[in-house]
Amino acid sequence: MRRPQRRPLTHATSREALRAFDPATVDGRILAYVERQGGATVTDLEDALGLPHQTASAQVSHLATAGDLHATEDRRPSHSGRACIVWAIGAGPRVPAFVPPNDPEEQLRMFPVGPASAKKQSGDVWDL
Repeated sequence: MRRPQRRPLTHATSREALRAFDPATVDGRILAYVERQGGATVTDLEDALGLPHQTASAQVSHLATAGDLHATEDRRPSHSGRACIVWAIGAGPRVPAFVPPNDPEEQLRMFPVGPASAKKQSGDVWDL
């Protein structure tokens, strides 16, 4: 089976948009803002720099992979109230950005077993 070939950028506007997009500029703006603030969430970057969520999230991931940003242990609420990772400048310590799905000890530490998150075993007594 042959893979479809990518169409060349035939429209002048497509070529112009490709030349105008400079990821180093977005990276530089993100790094400067995080450094000025001493740490920022993706939501902070969206609001302060006027970036779409997809762009801010992708660039933060790219910068973290490159070692320019690292996830701290701090969390701040987003607009919806969910906890967001606070990113800081530099490689920093290796803190997982999420709970690995197959690490039961870490899951129990972050999500303790209780009435809302566990099946009741015989002999369990929960005061509600």
